[in-house]
Amino acid sequence: MFKYSLSLFLIFTPVFLKAQVTHSIGCFAGLSNVFYSSDTKENKSRVRGFLPSVYFDYSKHNDNVFWGGMSAGFTLRQVPLYTYENGGRSGLRMAELWAGVRAGLKFEHEFTTQMPFLALGIAKHVDYDFYFSNGTQDFSYMDQYLSSFTPRPFWPFVEVGSKLINTSFRQDKRNISFTFSLRYYPMPIFTEAYSYEYDYNQFRDVQYHLVEFCIIAGLQRNFQR
Repeated sequence: MFKYSLSLFLIFTPVFLKAQVTHSIGCFAGLSNVFYSSDTKENKSRVRGFLPSVYFDYSKHNDNVFWGGMSAGFTLRQVPLYTYENGGRSGLRMAELWAGVRAGLKFEHEFTTQMPFLALGIAKHVDYDFYFSNGTQDFSYMDQYLSSFTPRPFWPFVEVGSKLINTSFRQDKRNISFTFSLRYYPMPIFTEAYSYEYDYNQFRDVQYHLVEFCIIAGLQRNFQR
């Protein structure tokens, strides 16, 4: 996948040698809202929202309409496992590290610039923790549950979105930008359905595909060559 991602990046980066090039380095943070689409009949699809997402980004802009970049960051996950009749919820907390490349178009208006993009990347889950929530408090499970499930070691994704920034971003200065994106993970979260013991000797298979919507804001520093 990275072979094709790199090809996209090279195609969409500037090709006119005499054009003015702007390099941007930024730090961004926002909220992640995830739709967990269940792959098992006995388990429902669920939504988990308002979890933090942070990433660092490098992009390269030219006088032509194309731009490209790369980014890396982390997002916190709360994978739902079971909801009890009394309203209690059990789940799996994970930190997701990811990296990818972006390529897109640039449409400059009088005051703002819109930069829709397509991104390809790969993620890895780390730092697992089971929890139970009664609505007011969270309680962590013991580590013996960690040996009974098989998270996917690497997890590819495709993302579409648009970055909004003021038109003067091509100047050598700092700018604030906003990004709205939709990310899809074509492979399920576990290598095989996880048989979760929600009560003594009571099991339920859990497996999800993820669709994620992010609202991101950040500060970037621009450099001109």
